[in-house]
Amino acid sequence: MPQNPTPAAAGDTNPTTNLAPERESEIRADLAAIPAPPWRWIGLRGGGGPQLVTDHSGRQYLLRAAKPTDHRGDELLDPETDAVVYGDLEFRDQRRGETYSLMRSGNSLAVGRTEYDPDAIIGVANPLAHWFEKSAQHATELLAEVDALRARVAELEALAETAVLVPGVIEYGTAFRATEQAPVEVHSPTESRDEAAARADRYRDMYPVVHPVQRTVHYGEWTEVTS
Repeated sequence: MPQNPTPAAAGDTNPTTNLAPERESEIRADLAAIPAPPWRWIGLRGGGGPQLVTDHSGRQYLLRAAKPTDHRGDELLDPETDAVVYGDLEFRDQRRGETYSLMRSGNSLAVGRTEYDPDAIIGVANPLAHWFEKSAQHATELLAEVDALRARVAELEALAETAVLVPGVIEYGTAFRATEQAPVEVHSPTESRDEAAARADRYRDMYPVVHPVQRTVHYGEWTEVTS
C-alpha cells in the first residue's frame, strides 16, 4: 500500500518541526465538517455487510455498500437462491504467511456479535477498518491534548514572568569516599564553611578521600501546609 512520506523521508532533516498554524486549521476544519465521533461498525453478514455509523443520538450512516433496490431485472443474483446480492465493502488485507495484500470482502472480515449470532456485525477485523472507525476520535483526543498542553505552557510562562528568584545561600558539606572505588558521599550540610573544613580535617584519618564542598541553594517562600 503506498504510504505518505514522513518528513524525514521527504528530505526534512528535522522531523519534529512544529505544526504550522495553517495546517492545524486545515485539520480542525476537516474534523468539524464530518459527523462527530464515536463511530462503530454495524450490519448483517450477507445483508449489506459492514456499515460504519455514528455511535450516539441521531445515528448517521457514514460508509456502506450500495444496495440494489430498483428490481429492474439486472441485479446480481445468487445462483443458488436467486436472491439479490447486496454490494459489499472490500478492504485491503494481508494475513500471516501471505506475500501480498489482497482485497477481502467486509463479509469475510466481519466480527459477529456472538457465536450463536455470528451474522450480526459488531466490528471488522482489519487495520484499515479499525482506522476508519477510530480516526475521528483519535484526532479529536489529540487536538484536545494539544489545547490542554498549550494552556499549561501559557500558565507556566505567566508564572515564570512573575516569579522572583530568591538570592542563593551557599551551603557547605563534607565529601568523602569510604574506599578508593566507592562513590563520593556528601554529609552534614551547614552554612558554616569553617565547620565543614573542621569536619573534613577530623575525617582524613578515617577515609582515603575527604574534602569540603559547597553548593548554592535557593529557598522558596513559606506557605501553608496542604493536605
